[in-house]
Amino acid sequence: GLMTAGCGEKKVASVNGEPISQKEFEKRMSTVRTYYESNMGMTFEGENGSAMLKNLQNMVLDQLVTEHLLQQEARKRDIKAAKEEVQQRIEQDKLMVGGEEAYQEILKNQVKMTEQEYQAEVEKQVIIEKLFEQVVAGQTVSPEEVEQYYEENKESFNQAEQIRARHILVETEEEAKELIKQLNAGADFGQIALEKSTDPSAKENQGDLGYFDRNAQFVPEFKEAVFQLKVGEMTAKPVKTQFGYHIIKVEDLKPARQLSLEEVKDSISGELRSGKEGAIFQEFLEGLRSQAKIEKEELPAPKAANPPQAIDSPAAPAQ
Repeated sequence: GLMTAGCGEKKVASVNGEPISQKEFEKRMSTVRTYYESNMGMTFEGENGSAMLKNLQNMVLDQLVTEHLLQQEARKRDIKAAKEEVQQRIEQDKLMVGGEEAYQEILKNQVKMTEQEYQAEVEKQVIIEKLFEQVVAGQTVSPEEVEQYYEENKESFNQAEQIRARHILVETEEEAKELIKQLNAGADFGQIALEKSTDPSAKENQGDLGYFDRNAQFVPEFKEAVFQLKVGEMTAKPVKTQFGYHIIKVEDLKPARQLSLEEVKDSISGELRSGKEGAIFQEFLEGLRSQAKIEKEELPAPKAANPPQAIDSPAAPAQ
């Protein structure tokens, strides 16, 4: 199918005789541009906008060239993606974005693809991942390499003071004050969070925010209040933020310390292995490029800027 894609259509490039049609390019360009406009607020207006858009066009074309090269190599190796693998990946995507309805909304308004088109893209991703695994197979990291990395980068394993807290979020100050009375009288904080908190996550975690440090992405009012508390203490008064009124209780405190080699050896090993694999695959890709016949046509002039469309996303309470 890829070998015949774009036959009779205007092309923007070819990779070993395999065309990249203008339609394929414009479809990808539209998806990438919508992402930048909707999620990063870029409008591509004026002279600077046109220059950025031209750079984006070149980036997208290079991306497509790379994908075609890798797909060609995968076909040579008879690497395929089973329908079950593709569907499983799509189901994972649906879970990550919040379910079927959110998935359909993103397809329609952000990536601007039909389900069939997205399925084809996922299939390509799975195939390229399998190719990657074949190319980088067998990379190992020795204990000596891990220890050397740890000794040379000890400062990066300094863990800041971390606090563990729960919170209850309600809409009014009056309700928050009433709940503080109940808690001071012996009511269970987790149970109250489960029953009364408007934070959606409270249904699963009973208001438990886990461990976090002073760099956590909480609103300033919340962060200022929580780090004034000692272990076991609760805010005497409701804490007002843009999300409502919070009651906060500190559950535990981990003092600042340096993580030991034993604690971080697995993450270091994974990082070093990923680095090796990335370097090997990049060298492999450069080899494919050097041996390939890649021809690029003059890209179509960027079209006028579209007005940005904000994509709403739910904000987590206290963040």
